[in-house]
Amino acid sequence: MKRIIPITLTALLAGCTSSSYTTNITTDSSEEVYQVSQPIEQEETTFEETEVVAVSEAEKPVVKLTPEETATPEASDAAVKILPPTEKQQDMHNRYGYTLQILALSRKTDLSTYAAKLSGEQPVWMNRKTVNNMPWYTILYGDYATPAEARAAIKQLPADIQAYGPFVRSINSIKQSDNPELHKLN
Repeated sequence: MKRIIPITLTALLAGCTSSSYTTNITTDSSEEVYQVSQPIEQEETTFEETEVVAVSEAEKPVVKLTPEETATPEASDAAVKILPPTEKQQDMHNRYGYTLQILALSRKTDLSTYAAKLSGEQPVWMNRKTVNNMPWYTILYGDYATPAEARAAIKQLPADIQAYGPFVRSINSIKQSDNPELHKLN
């Protein structure tokens, strides 16, 4: 067995070194020629001077109003109808307040349990978002003018809610996320 391997290897190498092996190498090249247009020269602009004559005070027409011609606001009995903003107007309205994200859940059914633990002093929202093609539901609590107010509010939350690790979020960043669905819970 030990003798067969070297003999086979020698025969294989001898077959690879034959002189009848030829290789044809072909190449193809092309040349592209571009015609460059002449640059456009800018024409000189000329300014024409004209004389300006001022209108004298005597030539100006004078209009006098009499008391009959003065406009008086007409009293109308028509009521003014105030319409709520359209969806486009609501989408354009930036909100620069801050809120607390209490926690994020993968099931909507558990939201009411956690939302009930929050006091009724501040508004509570549910925000649905999609992460890795999975729905997630976040509980947002409060409406604060500055991030400092929101951070101070975290310290006022009950200890079991603080254990969830709430953090400050900008309402504007939530509204401008890919697919915000804010729903007020209280």
